Amino acid sequence: MPYALMVGLVLVALIAPIPVVLSTLRSVRRTRSTYARVAGEVSDRIGLLRARSAGIGVALKRQ
Repeated sequence: MPYALMVGLVLVALIAPIPVVLSTLRSVRRTRSTYARVAGEVSDRIGLLRARSAGIGVALKRQ
């Protein structure tokens, strides 16, 4: 009987943390996707500013 109890406790100890690990992985993925989205928006904004400044530079050269 103690052997079966030990096996049961080991199985519970192995299975119990699975939901915590899964929720942590989801949280990490969510955080990474947020950072990626923000980085993409910043990159787009920088690209627009560069394009705008290049356009202003061309306009000034034409005058």
